[in-house]
Amino acid sequence: MQDGAAELALDTAEGAHHLIRYYSARGYRFVDYVQWNETNYRSVLMSKSLSDPFCGINAMTCFLR
Repeated sequence: MQDGAAELALDTAEGAHHLIRYYSARGYRFVDYVQWNETNYRSVLMSKSLSDPFCGINAMTCFLR
């Protein structure tokens, strides 16, 4: 865990089912929906723990798998 970060978050379009599946398969979980002022679609907010025991010491390795 670098700089004390415990979670890594992202958002993607609600309709991008292939991306939601991709991130879910890599340990991200659904957090909430969000409607950004700059977009005309609703986004899905996802988060992943950087202290995931399956990731070992290097969280970036886990992110890239």
